Amino acid sequence: MLPLASPGPQIRSQHSQLHVEFDEETGILWERMAPNARPCYNEPLLKEILEFERRLESGVFADRGGLHEIVAVVFASAVPGVYNLGGDLATFVDCIQRKDREALHRYARLCIDNIWQRYQHFNRESLVTIALIQGRAYGGGLEGALPADFIIAEKGVRIALPESTFNLFPGMGAQSFLSRKLGEGLANKIIFSGQAYTSEEMYEMNVVDFLCEAGEGEAFVEQFVRQTRRKARTLTSLRRARRFINPVSHEELIHVVDVWVDACLEAGPNELKLMKRYAEGQSALSASSRQVNGDLVTSAATEAIRKAAVK
Repeated sequence: MLPLASPGPQIRSQHSQLHVEFDEETGILWERMAPNARPCYNEPLLKEILEFERRLESGVFADRGGLHEIVAVVFASAVPGVYNLGGDLATFVDCIQRKDREALHRYARLCIDNIWQRYQHFNRESLVTIALIQGRAYGGGLEGALPADFIIAEKGVRIALPESTFNLFPGMGAQSFLSRKLGEGLANKIIFSGQAYTSEEMYEMNVVDFLCEAGEGEAFVEQFVRQTRRKARTLTSLRRARRFINPVSHEELIHVVDVWVDACLEAGPNELKLMKRYAEGQSALSASSRQVNGDLVTSAATEAIRKAAVK
C-alpha cells in the first residue's frame, strides 16, 4: 500500500471551473476540473482549460515568486466520485431540437482544440501528461483522458462510452485514439457496446495503463512521476516513434467531428428521450457527489443512469 501523499510547497491558481495547483517538490502541475452545475464538459469550462493550457508551452509555471519547471501535468477532478460525465447533453438536446448545427460544431471543435493541445504536449516534448481517474468517466470524460501519455485509475471506478445507447457515437477522439491503442476491433467493441466497465476491466483491455487502490491516486501519481523522471529520454523517444508509426492528425479529428454533428442532427424523438434521461443522470450524480462526504452515489442517480441504458 502506498503511503499518503506528502505534498511539498503548493502554488495554487484559482479559476472559476478549473483548480490549478503546482507542487514545487515534485514538479507536478495538477489541473482539477470543477464544473458548475453538472460535472461534464460545459462550453465555459472547455474555454477555461484551453486558455490556461496554452500558457504551458513555456514549460514553466509562473507566479509572483518566480518561474518553476513543470515536469508533469495531471488532469484530474475536484468533484468527488466523478472524473467527468462527458458532453453537456442538455445543451446537445437543445441544439438538436433547434437544428443549430453551428452551435453543435462550435462545441465539438472546442473539444477537439482541447484534445489536440494535450496530444501535442503543449508543444513541450519533455512534459509527461497523466489522466488520473478517481471517479466515473463517461463519454467525453474518457475522451478527454485518452490523449494523455498515461491513464491511471483507482480501482472500482466506472468508465463508459455510452453514446451508442442513444444511437450516436463518441465523436471527440475515442475512435481515433482507442483504435490506435487497442486495435480497431476492440475499440469498436467498446464503443458499440455502450457498456460501463470497471477500471479493472479497462486495465485488462489496456485502456487504463495503471491501477491503484481507491483513495491512493495522488500518492501513486507522485511516485510514478519520480520513477518516470529516471527514464525521461526513453519516454520521449517512444512517444516520438509511436506518433511517427501511427499518428493522429488534426484533420482526422475534425472530419470525425463533422460526422458526429451530422449524426446528432439526425437524432429522432426516441434518441432525444434517452439523451434527456442521461442528462438527468448527470444532474443526479452531480447532486450526490457534492454532498458533505462527497463519496456516495444516491439511488436516484444510479436509477437515472440505469434508465439511460448504461448497464
